[in-house]
Amino acid sequence: MKLSLILLVSFGALPFTHSTAADDLIHYGRDVRPLLSRYCLACHGPDEAARKADVRLDIRDAATESLQSGENAIVAGDAEHSEMLRRLLSSDPDVAMPPAD
Repeated sequence: MKLSLILLVSFGALPFTHSTAADDLIHYGRDVRPLLSRYCLACHGPDEAARKADVRLDIRDAATESLQSGENAIVAGDAEHSEMLRRLLSSDPDVAMPPAD
């Protein structure tokens, strides 16, 4: 759940409430980028040959554009319509991201 919330806040799919404690702020470089690198970018990053489902998550414009399915991986300000959130929270092994293997 932490992974999905951090990624969605960073891409603007969820509103971010400003916190007065600096440690509570989500920082892309510290909190988001390492998770994307560890769990997502091997299949959804800059390497076009390794990219799966033509989904690229390392560039905001690519992560928010319409996919071949008509869905959007990330819909800024609208987590309910973000395919990425659906997949991060799915218990269906055929849909869930990242995959179990």
